[in-house]
Amino acid sequence: MEQFIPVLQMLLYMAAIVLLVVLIILGIKAIKVMDKADKVIDDVDSKMQSLNGFFDTIDKVGLGIDSFTNSVITKVSSILSIFSKNKKKIKKKEDDIDE
Repeated sequence: MEQFIPVLQMLLYMAAIVLLVVLIILGIKAIKVMDKADKVIDDVDSKMQSLNGFFDTIDKVGLGIDSFTNSVITKVSSILSIFSKNKKKIKKKEDDIDE
């Protein structure tokens, strides 16, 4: 039994060395993957920054159209309110005449 202890210790040390080497290799590969992912993220970010001007232009055009339609709707509603006031006055005069 005592002769197996050095053999088992040697096997345990070999397994620990193999495990350490595998972990080092996996760590190096993980660092390479993270570097590639960082490059992809930087590329996407630069492309999005180049599109910011386009989106800002679309936003400004949308705001311009919105303000134009709001002014048109305001003018049309004011014109319609004038006509409705005139109709109410005419109707009120007719009611006064009938009484």
